[in-house]
Amino acid sequence: MKLSVITCLIFTLLFTSYQTKQNQTYKEGVVIDVSKLYAQNFLAFQDKVNQLVDFTAKNKSDILISELQKRVSETRLAYKKVEFLFDYNQTPYNRTFINGAPFTKYEEDFTGGQVLNPNGLQTLDLLVNDDNVATKLHQIQSVATDLNSRVDLMASIHIPLNTNKTAIIEALRSGIISVFTLSLTGFDTPGSSNAINESHVSLET
Repeated sequence: MKLSVITCLIFTLLFTSYQTKQNQTYKEGVVIDVSKLYAQNFLAFQDKVNQLVDFTAKNKSDILISELQKRVSETRLAYKKVEFLFDYNQTPYNRTFINGAPFTKYEEDFTGGQVLNPNGLQTLDLLVNDDNVATKLHQIQSVATDLNSRVDLMASIHIPLNTNKTAIIEALRSGIISVFTLSLTGFDTPGSSNAINESHVSLET
């Protein structure tokens, strides 16, 4: 009888240990998959920014406004695929250089107390949908070039992403809240009214 009980206990312990290892392996696999997908999407976003800069560098008389608007929209949609995790991991940098409000900023952490002109994706969204966009092409090129340098820097130091299951869940929770408080309200798209499409990409990703 005692032998049967001991055997049963040993079997239970071995099974529990196996299940724990299996669960841990599954969780680690999910984190690895998320990190890989994030890296792919971030590099795709970087590529869209690079293409946008090349486009704005063309002779200004050759630039089609509709094509410029399309490229900015595509760049923003590419960003939306990484926004949850990027903003969670790089919140101050994101809001200073990548997707902050299109206003003049005073930032001590990154600029040593310098005042920054409006920059980033929200500023581009506002500029390319301005009624006088044709007169703002040089400013658009300048903002796109600055964004390019900021994204390139992040790609060099931020990828691969070092994360864990808890951080991923917290980033998703924070991101979902942002979709309903910033994206769907149009706050994140001050010029284009493309909030629905961008929110769809954010939630789908």
